This record gives sequence, structure tokens and C-alpha cells, in this order.
Amino acid sequence: MLDIDLGVIRKMKVSYYPFESTKKIGEVSEIDEKYYLIIGIECFEITEERMIEIVYIVQDLSKNQFIPHDTEFKKSRARDEIEVSIHCEFNDSRIYDFKLGKILPVTINQNRYFYRLLEYTGVDVIESNIKLSAIMRPIVPVNYKDAKEIFRKERMRKMEFEVL
Repeated sequence: MLDIDLGVIRKMKVSYYPFESTKKIGEVSEIDEKYYLIIGIECFEITEERMIEIVYIVQDLSKNQFIPHDTEFKKSRARDEIEVSIHCEFNDSRIYDFKLGKILPVTINQNRYFYRLLEYTGVDVIESNIKLSAIMRPIVPVNYKDAKEIFRKERMRKMEFEVL
């Protein structure tokens, strides 16, 4: 089922039964005699019927003439981003914590950091289990000196003072 047509790029929602293999990024899916390249995963949901619904971001391969040949799209990852994955059963509560935009604690070398889930890189069904993979970016606080200056300016603004 196709949800939204954005020209060359589309969103495609696909339902899978447990034990059924899901599509991966880089694979091609055929629907109504059209071919779509899976270039991303927007979200997923486990239904009450224990099916998994995945919304893929796909490229319509029949519309490749609309992409300029001299345009090169590069997918870059920041150096500090990490890829993480969880492997659990369909009814595991950790699945609901593994949603895009969520901030999760990560322990690296006995130090605790906070990361935000940015993008899914895989949703795999393995027998009656699910494996979710995603890219996370660290949440970096403003340094002390800048935070102190921001706080000072905000206090001045609130007291309606102007520095000349």
C-alpha cells in the first residue's frame, strides 16, 4: 500500500506476518509492475494482530529520468553517530522505547551519555523475534561558558535592561 507520492520519492507502508522476512534498505520491491528501491525506514508498528507494519521511504525506479545526471547525493554520518540494535520478542516493552526521536542513555567505557534515535537502518523478523537497528546521535550540552552567557542575557532581557 502506498501512502504518499512525493514524485521520485514515495512512502510505502507494508505489513508483515511474524516469521515473514522484511525488506532491507537497498532491496527492490515490486508493486503493481513498478519497481521501488528502499532507501530508508521511517517508522514501524506492531499491531494488535501481532503483525509488523513498516513505513519505507522508497525511490520510484521508473521515474529516474527526473533526477539530474550531474547531481550526486551523498549520505553522510557525523563522526559521533553510532549504530545500535536490539533483538527481542514482539511483546518486549523495549520496542516502544526504540522510536525515532527518543533520547536513550548509552554507557561507553563506564561513562553515561544520552543519544537521540535518528534513523532506522533495519527492521528484521527472525522467527518470532524482531531485530531493530538505528543510527543515534549524541545529545551534547552547551559548554559552561556559553551557557553562562546565555543565562546572563536572558536575565537582562527579563529585567528589561539594555547594555549600551
